[in-house]
Amino acid sequence: MLGDVPADPHENVSFSSEIAREVLGKAGESSGLQVDGAKLIRFGQNAIFRLADDPVVVRVGRAPDRMPILRRELCVARWLDSQAVPVAVPYDHVAHPLNVNGYPVSFWHAVDDGLPRPDAADLARLLSKFHRAGASACDLPPLDALAEVGPRLRAAHNIPNEDREFMRRYAEELSARYRGLRFELPPGPLHGDAHTGNLLGRHSAAFLTDFEAAATGPREWDLTPVAVGHLRLGLPRDEYRAFVAAYGFDVIEWDGFDILRGIREIGMITWLMQNVDEGQHVADEFAHRLKSIRDGDDTREWHAF
Repeated sequence: MLGDVPADPHENVSFSSEIAREVLGKAGESSGLQVDGAKLIRFGQNAIFRLADDPVVVRVGRAPDRMPILRRELCVARWLDSQAVPVAVPYDHVAHPLNVNGYPVSFWHAVDDGLPRPDAADLARLLSKFHRAGASACDLPPLDALAEVGPRLRAAHNIPNEDREFMRRYAEELSARYRGLRFELPPGPLHGDAHTGNLLGRHSAAFLTDFEAAATGPREWDLTPVAVGHLRLGLPRDEYRAFVAAYGFDVIEWDGFDILRGIREIGMITWLMQNVDEGQHVADEFAHRLKSIRDGDDTREWHAF
């Protein structure tokens, strides 16, 4: 897994919320959409903007090499929509995806959020529909749950070498242990990053979004983020039980869970690591999470981002 990811010549391309807004401006010129006043609603692997004048969300990718991933994501969203799975739908009134100064840009129909917010049980119901949708119309790769970790570590020039080396060794150990797993659930198309932060809408009217990590592989992987959310991010026990009841399988009780948990957590740490320059609170949380792994403390709570 980790060792299979080659170095990429674009890994050192800088990315910040300021750069993303510049790209947004040029994307607006290309598409004809009014982007003045757009609100940055999320900054991570992508910068996500909600336009002020149109019900449209614009996503700016972090690096040029993500264009094939974006094309696959758009395909998955259209396929699931055709299978009556509630998802965020591409905004195909404009031609996209765009390549703006090397940054991939896509447009999506905005989904109006409401209260009560979608919860873990809503996610379980959507995952169940996703997993029953059959063979994908898109060319999905085999799951490589550590695929992002190597490139992130190589691009992290503001992180001490000692920290990078620790995370690299830890990821390689997890990769080796993953290869020996025996899964219980039937394999098939996966969301790949199934947590409640990738839900839009309101309770019982929820929509699934963010298909960048879509793949084929063990369905246990799609159940792991919520389990980690329960163990690390304060998701209440009752909400986790409702998730298990809605899907029909408790991944925590499966004997390979600790390995998937470790892979999920190192992915969460390196995702946050990309943004340590965005503020001291980000840097502090990155250090907090990494120390918990170093200390072997699987009960220390993390703060959600």
